[in-house]
Amino acid sequence: MDDITVEVVDKGVGIPKRDHRRIFEKFFRSDDLLTREVEGTGLGLAFSRYIAKVHNGDIRVSSQPESGSVFTLQLKKTHVLAE
Repeated sequence: MDDITVEVVDKGVGIPKRDHRRIFEKFFRSDDLLTREVEGTGLGLAFSRYIAKVHNGDIRVSSQPESGSVFTLQLKKTHVLAE
């Protein structure tokens, strides 16, 4: 197996399809009235994607409003030889 996959599942309010790409942008927050009551900067998922990318991986979302979300982090396995 060449990849390591981690899934994080939440049972929250879900994310509208129109926002799936944008949620990984810095400072983006969905305009859902339910999420506006929760404080945040809109940086968590941007940082997550950055960390995944610098480790030759990616992070994706599958979500629908009122159904929660699944975030999938996929990283390439690397072999490090200690000297």
